[in-house]
Amino acid sequence: MDREEKKYDFQMSANDLVFRIWSRKNPPRPEADVETHAHMHYHSEFHYVYSGTERITLSSTGECVEIGAGEFCVIPGSVYHSVWWGPNVERECFFLDIEYRGESEQSEHSDYYLFSHILSRKKGVSVFRSSFITSAMNEFRTLSEKGIKRLDLQRGLMLMNSIVKTFEEDYVNTSEQAESKSRQKSNALRYNRKRIIEEYISTYYMENGGVTELSKLLYLSPRQTHNVVKTLMGEDFKSLIVRQRINTANALMKTTDLTLDEISREIGYNSYSGFYMAYVKLMGKAPCIEKKE
Repeated sequence: MDREEKKYDFQMSANDLVFRIWSRKNPPRPEADVETHAHMHYHSEFHYVYSGTERITLSSTGECVEIGAGEFCVIPGSVYHSVWWGPNVERECFFLDIEYRGESEQSEHSDYYLFSHILSRKKGVSVFRSSFITSAMNEFRTLSEKGIKRLDLQRGLMLMNSIVKTFEEDYVNTSEQAESKSRQKSNALRYNRKRIIEEYISTYYMENGGVTELSKLLYLSPRQTHNVVKTLMGEDFKSLIVRQRINTANALMKTTDLTLDEISREIGYNSYSGFYMAYVKLMGKAPCIEKKE
């Protein structure tokens, strides 16, 4: 597929995984019912419905699955299916690649192995609903209509978090089959806490709520949360927030026409001077917007 046909293309690494999400531009459709021929993809496919109802039919069983407004579905790779939607249905489709980032031989306990195993064993359509995804997608649709270029970055982060959360229970169950009972509980707890921390940081890095709100999600005291964050993430909470803000700023400098002052406010700083000092401390140089070709 030519790059011009892509609507979105986003990549992020986590542990020994490299996630890549991309989306095709939807061709113009007449204002009438549309039903695709039975087909399959080697990549996992994700649909989000803004309004109306989409229907997916599995060719192997004839089972029909309906996805309503505010719902998100996962279609595993190599599953033959057809899709129907009417003229009043608003939806978006995305595709997922997962690659192995580790240098050593793949371990049966690695994130890559477990996620690949989970996806390969799924033979049907999984549908779920999340208020976070609904509000985020509605916000991103507004940004898309305004033509804001930073849509790729934030949409990618949102989708990545939702995918991880979708397979969280399967991940823990798969891990339990491979390890002893005592180690299962420890790893599951560690995994869940780490994912919650990562999701919280990537979602709320621009806000100033501190560690208190995160501690509520972890069911820990703020003091315990500080210790858990440092142990699992290797950095304290404040450093993680700053790193996420600066990483986002770097992406915005490359992909948007925002000024440095606008970027500093966009990522949560009240003044440019605060952003400047944080950037220099972390990156060892002053922020600089790259010229677009």
